[in-house]
Formats: sequence, structure tokens, C-alpha cells
Amino acid sequence: MTSIYGNEDSNARQNGIKASARAIIRAEDYGGETILDYSGGRSTEAVRYTVYRTYLDRDNIELYLSKKKGEQK
Repeated sequence: MTSIYGNEDSNARQNGIKASARAIIRAEDYGGETILDYSGGRSTEAVRYTVYRTYLDRDNIELYLSKKKGEQK
């Protein structure tokens, strides 16, 4: 999981989306899901993200994620 910054953040905001994070996974592990529950990092509770955009990069796929304030699993 990485932060969103620069052009991605600006482009998302222009479309009314609050970009929250980016996840990179193997493309073969992605089945088109639109919801991602993440329980890593500093939080002990899972956070629910919506996939608003994907980008295929060779064998990996980048998932661009947004969440609503206070939205958790």
C-alpha cells in the first residue's frame, strides 16, 4: 500500500474522488473486485476501500483506492 500524490490526486479530485491509496498486486490474483478490505499498517481494524481505477503493468496491476471518511469494514 502506498500513498497517492501528484497528478493522480489532482485527476481524482477533478472527478469528485478522494484518492486514498494505491495497492500493487499480481494481475493473476485480481478478479475485478471493486471493494478491498485492508487490515495492515498501523490500524488494528480493517479499512474498506473502493477501487476507482486500475492500471495493468506487465504482471502486476495497480489498484487505485478511495475511502469515505470513517468508512470501515
